[in-house]
Amino acid sequence: MVRVNDCEIVGGITNGDVPGIFLDGEYERLPVEGKTVLDLGANIGDTLTYFMLRGASRVVGIEPFPHNYALAKINIEANKFGTAAVIRLAACAGKGGSITVDMAQGSTTTKPQDVLEQGHEVPVLTLEQTIQEHAIPAGSVMKMDTEGYEYDIILSTSNEALRKFSHILIEYHHGYKNLKAKLESAGFSVKTDIPRAPHLLRRLAGGKTTTTYLGFLYAYR
Repeated sequence: MVRVNDCEIVGGITNGDVPGIFLDGEYERLPVEGKTVLDLGANIGDTLTYFMLRGASRVVGIEPFPHNYALAKINIEANKFGTAAVIRLAACAGKGGSITVDMAQGSTTTKPQDVLEQGHEVPVLTLEQTIQEHAIPAGSVMKMDTEGYEYDIILSTSNEALRKFSHILIEYHHGYKNLKAKLESAGFSVKTDIPRAPHLLRRLAGGKTTTTYLGFLYAYR
């Protein structure tokens, strides 16, 4: 467990990104005070906790890995966020359906069509479904760290749905040009960071590993 600003983050020593979130300020440019935040790739609830501490009125977290989801639930309860913070066991992608994920994994990636012989089946939601089912209002903020799903999600979402958000921060894994073009077509101004050090993404089915370069894309309007 890690303690940050009188909040507990269970699992924060071995999972999540507490240093990047709370010390490096990776998400400090997002104006979350008084707003609803959609946290795609909520992990153990570390970003969810950060947004609540910064005054978000409501945070909806989406996390596909059962182990991370369970820790996020513990962190919501431990920090007494009540109904202002919600975590849902689900993935987000360009097409709805379901996916079977490895119960032991919490930081690797897969695609909706990847199926394991043993694992836990979770629903896959489109961004538009997520907005509708969780009543995300206009003027909300979205954080996205979906380990390669960001392209399917953003490119398949209507401009009208994207305009539900005033600010979007995406961690991209395979470049940003198509994401930038799509968001600009929806009326956003877009800034991008220089890609950081190599990062390994492993698909659950087949165990194939891909080297990618991480970076942040910030969109606002």
